[in-house]
Amino acid sequence: MSESVFVRMCQIVGTSQLVAIRRETWDFRETLERRIKPNDGVIEMMSGSEREGFRWIGSDVDFMYWRNNHRVIMDMSQSEHYTTANTTLILSDSSESPPGFTLLQLLTPTKNIDVHLSCVKMNDRVYISSSIHRQLTCSDIFPNSTVHGPCGSGVRAGVEYDHAHCFVCDFWPPAASSWINRCHSWPDPEVANDIVRNGCHIVAIGHPLGPNENESSSIRSYIIDVLYNPRLSLCTDESILRCEVDCDLELFDKESFRIDSDIQITGGILGIIKTINLIEQLVESPLTQYQVWALQKCTVISFMDNSFLLCNIYTNTGVNKQIYIAEKMFRYMLKLAAKFGCVSDMLFIAMYYYKTLRYREALSVIEMTKVKLAQPYLMYMKHVDRERYTEAVGGQSWSTKMRQAVAVDIKLNNGICYISELILEQQSALQNRDDILDIPVFVMLHFLEFLCYRHIDTTLSQAALDELQVLVHHDRGRYVGDIFRDISWEILGICQQITGNLQVALYSYQQSLAQYPWNDIQTATQRRIQDIIQPNSLE
Repeated sequence: MSESVFVRMCQIVGTSQLVAIRRETWDFRETLERRIKPNDGVIEMMSGSEREGFRWIGSDVDFMYWRNNHRVIMDMSQSEHYTTANTTLILSDSSESPPGFTLLQLLTPTKNIDVHLSCVKMNDRVYISSSIHRQLTCSDIFPNSTVHGPCGSGVRAGVEYDHAHCFVCDFWPPAASSWINRCHSWPDPEVANDIVRNGCHIVAIGHPLGPNENESSSIRSYIIDVLYNPRLSLCTDESILRCEVDCDLELFDKESFRIDSDIQITGGILGIIKTINLIEQLVESPLTQYQVWALQKCTVISFMDNSFLLCNIYTNTGVNKQIYIAEKMFRYMLKLAAKFGCVSDMLFIAMYYYKTLRYREALSVIEMTKVKLAQPYLMYMKHVDRERYTEAVGGQSWSTKMRQAVAVDIKLNNGICYISELILEQQSALQNRDDILDIPVFVMLHFLEFLCYRHIDTTLSQAALDELQVLVHHDRGRYVGDIFRDISWEILGICQQITGNLQVALYSYQQSLAQYPWNDIQTATQRRIQDIIQPNSLE
């Protein structure tokens, strides 16, 4: 391979360092998620070129999902590895299927409605129909998806996606046993052993010429390392291809920050304890520089979400002394999160103070956040003054850069109440299976400022609303991403409705409905519109 070709490839898909960043952050995210997820949770895994760290123009994103408590076995003897009280066992029966395909026989009862409805009887046995299962799960992740092979497919925010709901098997299929013993020049034996050790996944697609096309499923191995050929090497100085700022832009891109916000805190208090214990274990384990950063960010989001989750629990159930002690812990966790998080994470402290009626303390935090967000070296939404950024934090660790010079949009876990004014929007999103509410950081800043000043100074409250209105009406993608305009117009409408300016609020809500529905808040918007229109219709 010539050096010029290599340089062009790096420009298109990224240098080996950037590819490594993308791979390792996803590796770490998936490791955390699988260890945190409860037994009855759903595991998500990205596959394809995106998962490998490559970025192709027009490339789609591929995800697989499987139920953690459903396991496929290749023969009955393997059932001894599972507790049937909390695991649904499925037997792979390939006796009547073409190579690479199998029938899935349900051995123990399932509590999952999709699996239950997919069952059909053949020869006095219960099997999972691949065609029915495919139809039932097609739109589980995104509504209105269409069946494409074994996947639910569609386009979201201009990006094509394929989501395959599958079943996991911890064992290597016997039909592929000969592959293990072949003489491999590639992949290396270590990689091959890792592939076998990870078992396989079974996706809902039948062989078109097989005797049971609608019932059979396809056996797949989604092991990513086989796509990487370690023998391909070229001595090229990558520092001339990508500078430090480019690497930081990649690392702090909003996509990379999905690591933290997609890891849901489940199981209440026990889930929180499990998460913190896992973080403690990982802190003491050997980590790469990328994983250290990822762990730091995951710890920050864990502390922030846990603070609000526990606050809601103790506020509703605790006595005064318990609440006092608990609140000290919540504030401490939030301050730790802000200390190690990025600039925008300070707004979670402001949200907490507002939630607990400490308006002046909230405004103090908002003012400090304003100062940091106004710095000329701030990195936000891939926008940065390279020279000033390098002068301010060049050569420092990613942890330091994140704390001092990076802002990202606010991600609210829809299973947690942060501020009551957004409960309707969070409920609407949850109804559409959307776990996260994405809010531009500058929109949230002015929103919180408006809410707090309402209780202190109405003139300053109106000034904050005016700033929010200018931002939403006139920004062209610099501070409000196009896909987040639905929630931005919604928040503007909420503020206008609070002040009693109903006609202007109605216009904002209508504008929210006209945007791309990234946050799935349409139900909330329609209800707010109805609340404005209904009194008028009664007069």
